[in-house]
Amino acid sequence: MTTLTIVPPAVAPAEKQQLERELARRLAAGELASLRTSLIGYGLQALLLRDVVETGLLLAWVGGVLLFDVVVALLARRLLRRLEAPQFPASLLHALRVALFLNGLAWGAVAALPGIEHSPWIHALCLLVLAVVALFSVHNLGANRGCLTAFTVGMALPLLVTSFLHPGDMGVTLGVAAIGMLAMVQVYGEVTRKLVVDEERGRAALESVSRQLQRSNEELTLAMEQLQRVAACDPLTQCLNRRVFMEKLEYELARRTRYGTSFGVILIDLDRFKSINDRYGHDVGDRVLVAVANCLRGQLRPIDSLARWGGEEFLCLIAHVREDDLLLKAEDLRLTLSQSPMVFTPEEIHVTASLGAAIFHPGQTVLEMIAHADRAMYRAKNAGRNRVLAAV
Repeated sequence: MTTLTIVPPAVAPAEKQQLERELARRLAAGELASLRTSLIGYGLQALLLRDVVETGLLLAWVGGVLLFDVVVALLARRLLRRLEAPQFPASLLHALRVALFLNGLAWGAVAALPGIEHSPWIHALCLLVLAVVALFSVHNLGANRGCLTAFTVGMALPLLVTSFLHPGDMGVTLGVAAIGMLAMVQVYGEVTRKLVVDEERGRAALESVSRQLQRSNEELTLAMEQLQRVAACDPLTQCLNRRVFMEKLEYELARRTRYGTSFGVILIDLDRFKSINDRYGHDVGDRVLVAVANCLRGQLRPIDSLARWGGEEFLCLIAHVREDDLLLKAEDLRLTLSQSPMVFTPEEIHVTASLGAAIFHPGQTVLEMIAHADRAMYRAKNAGRNRVLAAV
């Protein structure tokens, strides 16, 4: 009985590197997916600010955010491609962090645009949009602490600078908004990162278990196939044994009944095989039997079958054959055996065989057909050996 033992995956450098790759893949994929929502975000802000901020300045801000969005997207796409390389693209990940910092800086610069301070409700709406963007960044960048920190610090920096330039309630509001946003993003970012890491480790563990199960299943399948071969074959010659050969005959009989196909058998008995055992020993005799089996097998079609029927007897099942062709095949087998040396040491040993051929006739059983072939084989032996005779 085979016992399947599933070993939990151990923490190893290879596993750590694979985890880093998966986290980087999620990061890059998230950034590419967020490009469309980013357009909606600063498009909405530009719509709110169209009557508050000078048009040229507003277009410059939108262009800056768009530019850094495109740079981030290009770096993310390149990172995805480079993750398939053997060496982890750490330098590309660092470049992405720098680009995200500049992108965050461009996003946060909306709070420093001249004119916005004169419309408190629009200012509040812009801060709300920035808070939403920060929350979205937790989802998109949470897989990498450095990227999330770079983007949110870049976003908060203009708010902090502006809070010092505007004393009073507005400065306090901007300062509190910047610090609160940073704190909120870092807390939720760390929780998100742990969830993502746990998810990736769980997926890797499931894949490892799946691979172990697949390997075990393949090993069990191979073991079952080997057991079936052992159960079906003669251990010396690897020919079919009697039980399996009789199943093949019954199958051919059923096919003949259904489709009208014809089949027959050829019984082969090696001539004077006992003299080989007596002269050279049973080890050489076994080698001769193996060579005979290989020789016969090489002359048969895939739809035919070969069994070791007795000590030095072999039985061939020839499918889809007429009686005349059955006799021709038997003669071909006889000639091949007689003309080919079976072993070369201690010297060349040739063998001959007496063969009896019988075609199946309606009303017979497969055992009666074999009995007819057996009688024909003995008549061939009595007639001088090394010949083929058909059943009568």
